Amino acid sequence: MAYVHWAGDHKDTIVMLTRDKNPGLHSNSHVWISKDYGHSFDNRTSSFMQSVGSNMYALIDMFYASPVDNTKVCRLG
Repeated sequence: MAYVHWAGDHKDTIVMLTRDKNPGLHSNSHVWISKDYGHSFDNRTSSFMQSVGSNMYALIDMFYASPVDNTKVCRLG
């Protein structure tokens, strides 16, 4: 599954979360960010380590845009 958020009018940033439809024990999720209207995406999954120095990434179920400022998003894991 992919969840996509565009930062809004006159903004060139797109945030995309990809994850398994039915997460299980060995599932993972990936966070991608585009700063050029979706022409290219950078994999930012490494920013979501469970702890410093570990090889375990957080499993992110969903993220939500702020209702006050849609350029801000928060994750729920």
